[in-house]
Amino acid sequence: MASGGYVEINSVARKIKAGYVGVNGVARKIKGGYTGVNGLARKIWGNPQPFALTAKTIKFPSGGSHYGCGKVGGILLSPAFGTNKLDRSADNGNTWNTITLPVSTNWHDCGNAVSGNNCIIPRPNYYSADAAILRSTNQGSSCATVNSPVAASVWGWTWVGGDNSNFLIIGAVNGELPALYSTNAGVSFASVNIGTMDSSSQVTSLAYCGNGVFLVTQGSGSAIKRSANGGAGWALVTMPASGAWRVMGDSANPTRAAAICAGTDIGAYSVNSGASWTKVTLPMKPNGNVCCIGGNGVFIITNGTQLSKNLDGGKTWFPPLTLPVAMPTYRICGFGNSFLGVNGGDTGVVITL
Repeated sequence: MASGGYVEINSVARKIKAGYVGVNGVARKIKGGYTGVNGLARKIWGNPQPFALTAKTIKFPSGGSHYGCGKVGGILLSPAFGTNKLDRSADNGNTWNTITLPVSTNWHDCGNAVSGNNCIIPRPNYYSADAAILRSTNQGSSCATVNSPVAASVWGWTWVGGDNSNFLIIGAVNGELPALYSTNAGVSFASVNIGTMDSSSQVTSLAYCGNGVFLVTQGSGSAIKRSANGGAGWALVTMPASGAWRVMGDSANPTRAAAICAGTDIGAYSVNSGASWTKVTLPMKPNGNVCCIGGNGVFIITNGTQLSKNLDGGKTWFPPLTLPVAMPTYRICGFGNSFLGVNGGDTGVVITL
């Protein structure tokens, strides 16, 4: 059997250079994504080969109930619900420290990166009209309050622009409330009425596609609304099938977007920042409140026990892996190679691809 930098050619171990394969007794140079088939270098299509991942349960040092999370650059964040504590990890969840915030947080989200080191934590309050917003300019090491243009009791679902963007959206969980948008990395906000798609218009997913383009699903999620001007105006986009759609954007590849129909094997991808969509078949049926997430070139879908990833904007999904630790699906955050899931307890699960 051939080993090391050798390959078996006609029962003989022959040394070949990197980028070559043995094809019918000859070492042939082939391009990436090709292999030797019946004497020819053929390009291989279809599902990618299985991938590897690690999963571990982490305990938040602040204790409390963790319903939300966010990722800012390489920093994972999760606020303890109803407290002024924010847990922060700079090493993919291996170690955590607790930051004291100027006010308590009574909602579920931390925003991802806006203009590099900035992040946002919406701070609505179930019990009063106090709707201040927390903003950090140092990846969550400290935060200050930003005034909201409207007093609202329930907000959440923060999605933001990429690492070099000033655009940010805070979607309303209560469908009667306006969403907020910022074009200056969260220094100030304006309110906007995204409009209703059905009787329950709460935001169920938000995605950023770069260049001021946002995508949102509401209520049952049977359609997607799209903004091409940073959230100031919205238009309806028809999806290729009916169902509870959830949407993902890729800030590293602004024209790409992907979507899945929760609880089914129906997916879709877009090559024009969500303006139109092509239907695909998924290798599994994702479900849960948040069953898809992505960015920086990587999308993932999960049902809590299995996970699949995608590297080409939602077209071709890897065969799913069974997770060694169940992934919480109340809220999942992350992009690139690490993701954090929480379910409302004092623990979470970090998956590294």
